Amino acid sequence: MSFYEPLNTAHAVPVARTAGDTHSDYLAPRAELAEPVLTRLERRVVDIVRKDSLKTLKPRRGRGRLARMLLGPEPVSPSFANPRLEAIRRLAVHGWQQGIALPARALGEARAAGLTRGEIDAVLDIIWLDNAGIRKTAP
Repeated sequence: MSFYEPLNTAHAVPVARTAGDTHSDYLAPRAELAEPVLTRLERRVVDIVRKDSLKTLKPRRGRGRLARMLLGPEPVSPSFANPRLEAIRRLAVHGWQQGIALPARALGEARAAGLTRGEIDAVLDIIWLDNAGIRKTAP
């Protein structure tokens, strides 16, 4: 038996049919399908890089032998080893420093790294909500 709600379809989205569905226009409510776009770790990355400057996005040059002797070892790199988290970090740094009006290059880098439009929007929503003083209480 399938579930059909003909009067309340404004909040519904089509889902894949199963063998038990008899109606061709079955719509499931959005609440059943809602999943967080970003994981907890990815949201944490957006929060961690709040104070990072745009200088952290530039590639780092290695120090020569004399510079290592005078200045000591090289500082730790601010980038992540995971390419997906690094793409989120770079997008979030642009967002925190430049607002949600990002350069096209930053959006292109995020898309090239495999982030979907929904994930990019979720990162920008976190930044916008925090800058607007609105705290999201539900995950």
